[in-house]
Amino acid sequence: MDRSPYLLNKDIYMAPPGVVQKLNAQMNQEFYASNLCLYYSDWCAQQSLNGSATVLRQQAQHNVTQMMRLFDYLKQTGANPVVGALKSMKPDCSSLEAIFRQMQDELSGRHAALARLMSEAQAAHDDAMLAMLGDFEQELRLDEALLATILHELTLARQAGLCAEEGGPAPAGDDGTDPLIFTQPRALARGRLRFSPAFSSPFAAMLALG
Repeated sequence: MDRSPYLLNKDIYMAPPGVVQKLNAQMNQEFYASNLCLYYSDWCAQQSLNGSATVLRQQAQHNVTQMMRLFDYLKQTGANPVVGALKSMKPDCSSLEAIFRQMQDELSGRHAALARLMSEAQAAHDDAMLAMLGDFEQELRLDEALLATILHELTLARQAGLCAEEGGPAPAGDDGTDPLIFTQPRALARGRLRFSPAFSSPFAAMLALG
């Protein structure tokens, strides 16, 4: 395939309009995910689930970083990044489990859209875009694995009567903190719920900071 009209430098090609549209859509999905995390973080703070609120703010920043990766890539290809208006959100904040299940569903949608975009990059033999999207996908896979683990722990917490629900006080650990405590040494010494996958996502740093 002769792509010389789209050549910007030896590595980067201008993406076709249809691919640019999908890249913009993926970028806006990351923007939406960031704002969704901030919405959830605010609910957690209101429930005194300070560790959960903190990690959700960190995840919001992570989504913004991912958004900017796509923004910068679009600029490098000579395309015009377009950040659209945020769609309205009315998520279910009845419990931590409901929050993370909705996050899992939203992430699955983003991953499916990315897979379609990667297929187009592969069909166009655009190695630079495919490499960038491949790195992006690794981050999504990481978050998917963490969310699955968190939801498993939250199910155990609900069964033990430890999950916070809207309209009631947050259940506390022995020292009055958020019971969802993960694999940091000082947290392990304090927490009731524990697991130890070596993930680098902000989800893995979910601490009780109350």
